[in-house]
Amino acid sequence: MENKKKKSSKLLLLFGFTLAIVGCFLWSTFIAPTHFVLEEKTYIHTSIPQGFDGFKIAFISDFDLATTEDLDYLESCIKKINEANCDMVIFGGDLYETNNQFDSERLISILKTLDIRQGKLAVLGENEIKANTDACIQILEKSGFEVLRNDAHYTYSNNDRIVFAGLENNGDVDTLLSDEMKTHFILSTVHQPHYFDQIQNSN
Repeated sequence: MENKKKKSSKLLLLFGFTLAIVGCFLWSTFIAPTHFVLEEKTYIHTSIPQGFDGFKIAFISDFDLATTEDLDYLESCIKKINEANCDMVIFGGDLYETNNQFDSERLISILKTLDIRQGKLAVLGENEIKANTDACIQILEKSGFEVLRNDAHYTYSNNDRIVFAGLENNGDVDTLLSDEMKTHFILSTVHQPHYFDQIQNSN
C-alpha cells in the first residue's frame, strides 16, 4: 500500500517584546531604540489542523510600563502589529514595571486599537500578581482581553479547532484539559519562561 504523507500546517507567530530577542530572525523591525522588537516566526507541525494553516498570532509581553514615554513606544508597537493583520493576540503578562498603574485609561485606549480578527487572550505576570491583581485584570478586560488564570478553551478557525491553555506559575496544564482536549493541538502560555523547564525536570 502506498504511504500517504500527512500534510503539515503552520502557525505564524509575531512577537513583540520590550527586550531584544535572541535567536534567528526571519525579519525584525526596531520600533523605538532599545525598547520594542518585532520578530516573525513560522511554526510547522503535522498536528496543527489544516484550518489553521497560515493562522497568525501576535504574542506581546513584558510591557513593564514606567513612564508616559513607554506608552508612546507601546502605541507604535501596536500600530506595527496591526499592519501584520493577525488573527489573534496573546498578552503574556507584566503591564507595569511597578505597582504604579498610571494612565490606565490611555493604556486601555491603546490596547483597544489592536485590530484582531479572532480575539484577544491574556495571562498574568508576576507584576500583576504582586501588585493590584484585580485592577490589572480590569484594565485587560476593558481593553477587550479574556484573562485566563489556569484555564483552557478551544479556539476555532475554518471549522477546525485547537486548545489554548493560559497558565500561572502554579498551574498544571495536564489537569486543565479534558480527555477530549488532549486529542487536539495544544498551545500553552505562561509568563515565567522557566515554567516548562521545571515541568520537564520533574518528570
